[in-house]
Amino acid sequence: MLVIHYKHLDEITSTITVDMKKQTVRVADYTDNVIDCAWGNYAKNHILAIDDFYAFLRNRLIPENRYDSKEVFSYILGREVHKIDETTILEAVKKTHGCMANDFYSLEFVELKVFDGTNNTFVPVKYQKDTDNPLSNGFVPCKGDTIKYKVVNTWYKEDYFGYEAACSYLCSKLLYAARKADGSRVDYVPYTIREIDGKIYSVSEDFLGEWKELYTLENLYMRIRGCRLYDNLSITDKTGCIIEFMEKELNITDAGCYITLLMEWDAFTLHPLRAMDDIYIIRDEDTFYPAPVFGFNKTWFYSIGKSKNMQYDMLLNHLHKKYGRQLYFDTDSLFPDIFDEIKQYYNHAIADKLKFLYKMQFSVN
Repeated sequence: MLVIHYKHLDEITSTITVDMKKQTVRVADYTDNVIDCAWGNYAKNHILAIDDFYAFLRNRLIPENRYDSKEVFSYILGREVHKIDETTILEAVKKTHGCMANDFYSLEFVELKVFDGTNNTFVPVKYQKDTDNPLSNGFVPCKGDTIKYKVVNTWYKEDYFGYEAACSYLCSKLLYAARKADGSRVDYVPYTIREIDGKIYSVSEDFLGEWKELYTLENLYMRIRGCRLYDNLSITDKTGCIIEFMEKELNITDAGCYITLLMEWDAFTLHPLRAMDDIYIIRDEDTFYPAPVFGFNKTWFYSIGKSKNMQYDMLLNHLHKKYGRQLYFDTDSLFPDIFDEIKQYYNHAIADKLKFLYKMQFSVN
């Protein structure tokens, strides 16, 4: 039996009870704010299964498919990890207490005890809280498929595939010169390139500040509406549901304009069609607003060799009819210095290919 307190800051918002033998999950909520509960309204609308529990735990750790995940799990557990399974995930969450870099939630595993008649005392069962917590060494897991380090208020993202920092830098320069339909500047996260100890990093400042939290739209949708978005909906219907949810439940004005701008940006930079778990919302106490455009790893080179996603054309035609075009680039500036700067860190082939893709996209847009 596992009993876990789900906490937001110092407040226990839910208690999760898991019977491993019966494979059942029960949850008791102590707040009316469904966003701060473990499953929100999803737990009220569904009988929770053990798969829901492990999906919940996975959301409090780095992705299993990240290329360095086994090394990270080995570091967390203090032993070599060859396979990441449900036992490993539970063991890792017990060590990290489910703390993540983007919010203030944590998991407190309750130490259950039974009476030992031989010694006339109570002894711990199943789990004893481990004081050797890697968080005390400054390690905080974060989402994403690349290695990131946060030093004070600066993020360092390691360039693993040999082009990520170059793409991030180019995207930053493009968005610096971009404008929205109303003439205002696009809210984005600037990236720079740095070489440290022979490794290349894309560097950015933390845009959350001290008390803001970052959620995926999928996470908020499930907690508030108590269900997941239907997979069998068309891409235009899905987008309509997303915009309606942002406007009605999160009170975000101009949600349609924001989603249109995001889709225009993704189509231009060859980003795969974005799902709800790749759209981010910032929470500032009881206020929600869209996150700035950030995370440019899945742009430009990422989609080379993959067929063009024709859904973009249909989706953008639909969005433009309702909200109009939202993203405008300064087509007079081809930024020749950018590619020269990229060549200082990469070989000429990377810079030249990136320049070719950039010009090709401008010619078709």
